[in-house]
Amino acid sequence: MKKTIKTFSLAACSILMATSASAHEDEFLSHAVHELYHVAMLALAVAVVYKGGQWLKTKYQQKRKSRANKA
Repeated sequence: MKKTIKTFSLAACSILMATSASAHEDEFLSHAVHELYHVAMLALAVAVVYKGGQWLKTKYQQKRKSRANKA
């Protein structure tokens, strides 16, 4: 479990650093398109975090079941 938490923390920190490093003024997109781009990226980030949470929950439940079967 500790390895999973470390991996998730590293991924979250990497994403935060990458997004702040790539912040820029976009001269090629209109303001509305630029805002839609940000909404799409935020929705993608939320979806990834949600699916990661589901995966962790499932993995934890499977580990509990396997420990209960051994006892």
